[in-house]
Amino acid sequence: GLAGGLTRFGGVQQQLSATKYLSDVEYSEQVIGKLGGKSFDVKITGDWDLRTEVSLFTGKPSNVLSVTPDKVSYGPRSDKADHWKSLGPMNLLVLTYLDDDLRIMRGNTSTDTLFIWRRIN
Repeated sequence: GLAGGLTRFGGVQQQLSATKYLSDVEYSEQVIGKLGGKSFDVKITGDWDLRTEVSLFTGKPSNVLSVTPDKVSYGPRSDKADHWKSLGPMNLLVLTYLDDDLRIMRGNTSTDTLFIWRRIN
């Protein structure tokens, strides 16, 4: 994220889209300034892939969502997203539960890390 101790996390939305040939992801992360409390959005774009990998914990096949961030934009700036650490834990997640409105995913290297996503209409 930005400026270490000068900002705090305000939330994140993820949008996955796919065509026959492309699979794009866009994260919209809200960043809140600790001095003055003003917030702004950061957009992170990239590619995603759903695939099967062997779990580090069970040794069995697991469905994982792999995200490769490409670009981060905030204000007038646009940079490569490889330095954007706040989304790092979400780059490879194990699919635990899925229905029409809810997706629960676990961190690939930590059984204690859960990400719960709900559909926004």
